[in-house]
Amino acid sequence: MPAVILRALPYAIAAALGFALAWFWQSNDYTGQLASQQSEFDRAARTAAEDAQRELIRATTAKDAALTKRELEVADLNQRLQSAENETKRIAAGVAAGSIRLRVDAKCPAASNVPGAAAVPSGTARTGAELSPAAGRAYNALRAGAERAVELLERCRIDLRARSAP
Repeated sequence: MPAVILRALPYAIAAALGFALAWFWQSNDYTGQLASQQSEFDRAARTAAEDAQRELIRATTAKDAALTKRELEVADLNQRLQSAENETKRIAAGVAAGSIRLRVDAKCPAASNVPGAAAVPSGTARTGAELSPAAGRAYNALRAGAERAVELLERCRIDLRARSAP
């Protein structure tokens, strides 16, 4: 029996070496496939990350531009509101000092029973009616409130437009 074993031994060794070589070869081939797949995955992940970064930069730039535009509009509104408030204060101070008189253009029918009234061809006399100081202050407050309301509505419009922008 030892002679049979000795004859089969080279075949067994060759088979074992062939099996080991095939195992090693297959392992290397599988490792190469995994490395290739990992490389493809890394490249796809890098491309996706670069695309996401470009989109983030584009969106941030658009947002910054919209904010800048909104900030400029709000600054312009603030300046216009301040200018209107200054004008209202100037008029109020002038009315209070008596240097500005608020007049209302009015037509009064010329009546013969009004002393000193001169008859005019149209039958009406054109004259100005002056507001009392209290009525002048009320008018001034109404004017300021109306200007403030318009400016606030404009701010709301700008804010709404900014919020609905993509």
